[in-house]
Amino acid sequence: MDKMHLIGSTTRYIAGRHGVQTVYWRKSDAGKGLMKTTKTCLFNKPEGKVNTGEMFAKIRDRYSS
Repeated sequence: MDKMHLIGSTTRYIAGRHGVQTVYWRKSDAGKGLMKTTKTCLFNKPEGKVNTGEMFAKIRDRYSS
């Protein structure tokens, strides 16, 4: 099995679905192109008004390391 190297990633907030999606691009040692993988986290819709920018900032800070 080839070892995969992380080339880049990006994270976005999914509006209206209360979730976050992260996309990763990886390249193998064999150099046969890039592989795109995604990770999606969905959250229960909270009651009342929520500052979505603040919620996303907390999630981004938690998973940025």
